[in-house]
Amino acid sequence: MNSPTPSDVEIVQSIGAVPRMLRVIAGATGLRWVAVARVTASELTICAVHDELAFGFAPGAVLEITKTLCDKVRREQASIIIDNVATDSAYQGHPVPQLYGFQSYFSIPIHRKGGEFFGTLCGLDTAPARLSDAAMRESLELYAQLLSSQIDDRHSLSAAREALIEEQDISKMRERLIGILGHDLRTPLSAISACAGLVRLISEDERTLKAMSRINLSVERISMLIDSVMDFTRSKVGGALASNLEPHCQMQQVLAHVIEELRLAYPDRSITADLSLTDPISCDAMRIAQLASNLLVNALLHGDQQAPVRLEARTGHQRFTLAVSNSGDAIPAARLATLFDPFSKTDRKGKQGGLGLGLYIAAEIAKAHHGELGVESSAGKTVFTLTMPL
Repeated sequence: MNSPTPSDVEIVQSIGAVPRMLRVIAGATGLRWVAVARVTASELTICAVHDELAFGFAPGAVLEITKTLCDKVRREQASIIIDNVATDSAYQGHPVPQLYGFQSYFSIPIHRKGGEFFGTLCGLDTAPARLSDAAMRESLELYAQLLSSQIDDRHSLSAAREALIEEQDISKMRERLIGILGHDLRTPLSAISACAGLVRLISEDERTLKAMSRINLSVERISMLIDSVMDFTRSKVGGALASNLEPHCQMQQVLAHVIEELRLAYPDRSITADLSLTDPISCDAMRIAQLASNLLVNALLHGDQQAPVRLEARTGHQRFTLAVSNSGDAIPAARLATLFDPFSKTDRKGKQGGLGLGLYIAAEIAKAHHGELGVESSAGKTVFTLTMPL
């Protein structure tokens, strides 16, 4: 069995009721020295003590296990109670009472919840005492059980705190790593984009120009993936997606620009729009644009490839509503419950794309705007709808 760690002493010391409990036990038994000890195969460590005999054993003091009676309690898993060493046939002349000079003594085993032996609740005095009657034994055993429960609770709390601290440290490291990775990936992407732009300026060859356009679209796609990973990391570490809400945003032009970009990226697909935005909106315009783009890309990837994708946006009744719809098979009911979870993909007819973060980030953007992103899916049509206050 392992030796006690410093946390064993610290955990018992952190239980506010222990000092008073030891005083009560001392008063009830008449013993002037009562302690809680962590006991292993090699040593006994004092975790808490009530000492009116000036024995000098402070919390953290370590005794050689063979020079204590608690070793027998550990090995036999049974209590030891002595009223008077001088008249006790089992312990009269025993070296341990002679070593410490006590006449009365008790040692009650303390077990953890799973049955693991922790240590003992023990007490002694230089004078005899009446300890062996049934009521006193039962009281001492109840105190030991209470201590066991308290120690278990503190161990669980300590383990939970350590796990939380470790997770926080890992989260911070993850965020730093993703930040560095995002920067390192964007640097060569910027170089590729700049080179492609330069080639487009100096070349008149149609095939070359088309190739450069495809390169630019790929750069934009990779950049979007980097942004998605960065947003996911920040939302998990910080608990909410960072948004800069500004009053009186004019979203008509912003959303029109999103649609135009996607028409260029998906030239073979039809994207229709109905934008009726008569009221100014308090929002982060770039985040709402990101939400719209994520929903449109999701519809383009997973909807009927021969049918148009539609975006509708309206203001009215102090609400802003944005809906993206597409034709195609219904999303299975079992998938709807986890659709906005990270790395979840709307896998319809085996079609997949991206990291599965687009809908999660869209939902987080909705939350950051005190809004809600919902989905309705039936045979032939799926609609994602954002509703939020103006």
